[in-house]
Amino acid sequence: MKNFIPSSPIFYFCLFMGTMMSLSASHWLFLWIGMELNLFSFIPLIINQSNSISLEASIKYFLVQLFSSIMLITSMMSLFIMNYSLSTLLMMFFFFMSIFTKLGIAPCHFWYPMIISALSWPMCFIMMTWQKIIPLFILMFILYMMPLKLMYLLVLLSSFVGGMGGMNQTQLRSLLAYSSISHMSWILSTLILSPLISFFYFLSYSFILFPLIYINFIYNISSNNQLFNLFSSSKLTFMIFSLSMMSLGGLPPLFGFFPKWLSMMFLLNKNMIFMILFLIMGSLLNLYYYLVLIFPLMNFFNFKFMKIKLNKNFIFFFLFSFLGIIPSIYFSF
Repeated sequence: MKNFIPSSPIFYFCLFMGTMMSLSASHWLFLWIGMELNLFSFIPLIINQSNSISLEASIKYFLVQLFSSIMLITSMMSLFIMNYSLSTLLMMFFFFMSIFTKLGIAPCHFWYPMIISALSWPMCFIMMTWQKIIPLFILMFILYMMPLKLMYLLVLLSSFVGGMGGMNQTQLRSLLAYSSISHMSWILSTLILSPLISFFYFLSYSFILFPLIYINFIYNISSNNQLFNLFSSSKLTFMIFSLSMMSLGGLPPLFGFFPKWLSMMFLLNKNMIFMILFLIMGSLLNLYYYLVLIFPLMNFFNFKFMKIKLNKNFIFFFLFSFLGIIPSIYFSF
């Protein structure tokens, strides 16, 4: 945020405590209360008095989350507290739709790119990472109640929407929003079978996304056309940006390839070949529009760039980016 608000540390603390409360809750009601504390702490962080777009985004986000929270608490009371047998099927539908709405995955994704495109870069990072922890935590425990075929259909739909939705985007925020939907399909594909692999994928995605968000925030980049300014001002920073984009797409031997490879190997052991092929096609679409951003500017690179002295931060990130191939080779034997 451009303007520092004195109460911001309090809201960040409540955001953290709301998540911790939900993760440590022993009852569905306390889990819902922690989720609402998280919501009401995040909305003031979105609002920026100098930007009316952020105010509009906060109102839209509040209405979407309010609607999903009402569905969630209603279905929770029916399924886990009152145990109404006559409305079990309907309440199960409301329950999963509320979780999918909070995650912003297909077919409940329509609000997600619109709100992401109106947020500041730090808030985008929180929205795409921290705000997904509680819904994923809930899904991890109740996903067994959902038919597997329906779950896999949602995974394939999210992979398709995430791949095709970013093809015609010129704003980086919207592009990363559809990329997040695509990555969520990978996380959900292994969540019911191996929560540990899903957690590792989510953690890897967060680490890869952070330098992208940080560079966009520092250089105030919002559209594809502004990448040339980044290239002109700092070629090393642009190289880090390019490596992060390719790693986010899962291009080997970058680090982003390893969580995808681990998920593919696990799904292959479960004979889910069709799902693997569909997830790979979605990732290829993501990688395509990542490379469309990078390749036009790569033509401006020349051999003089190789003579530039590399600083320690770039060397560390460069080595970290190429560590993905090492565990892949190790686990192959």
